[in-house]
Amino acid sequence: MQFLNAMLLAAVATASPPGQSPANDIAEQAQPVVDAFYSALSSCGRHPQFKPVISLADRNGATSYDPATRTIILVPYSTLDPARRA
Repeated sequence: MQFLNAMLLAAVATASPPGQSPANDIAEQAQPVVDAFYSALSSCGRHPQFKPVISLADRNGATSYDPATRTIILVPYSTLDPARRA
């Protein structure tokens, strides 16, 4: 899961600058990363019981995974505290 988290952070980091695109673009950019990771697991003979869902946080925090809902929660740049943006 750490690899997937790193890949999703990279997708968020390379997202369009704040104010130029809606936050949903982040989820759209991250979805192919989840799809590729899931496909790579499947091609190695692993059969995951589920495919995580991507959700966007509406408040400041860290990108995280919620095992109860099987959701990867991404934090858009625009919601980060100014001190965490750099």
